[in-house]
Amino acid sequence: MKPTSESNLERQLRDGVSLVFFHASWCSPCQTMEEVLVEMQEEAGSSLQVLTLDIDEEGRLLQKFGIMSVPTLLLFQNGHEVERIIGLQSKKVLLEMIKPFLLE
Repeated sequence: MKPTSESNLERQLRDGVSLVFFHASWCSPCQTMEEVLVEMQEEAGSSLQVLTLDIDEEGRLLQKFGIMSVPTLLLFQNGHEVERIIGLQSKKVLLEMIKPFLLE
């Protein structure tokens, strides 16, 4: 997982499959979700890029992507949003969501 910012997000989303994690340091479910995402990243390997965006630092992106609560996960394929999950989720649910896009 790597932190990103508004200035380089579009470039990072351009190619491949990326999961963007909108979170906040004060959000307890976000902290739990971060642990799940670390495990998931290990299983998915280099075929999935996991990016993190702190809403307190990158607040302008909330409106751009329609983020109303955290944690929120947006899955992108070649720069286009293909899935959205809001709230704390299990690793199993997340892997099921991204699996079809990793196989294409």
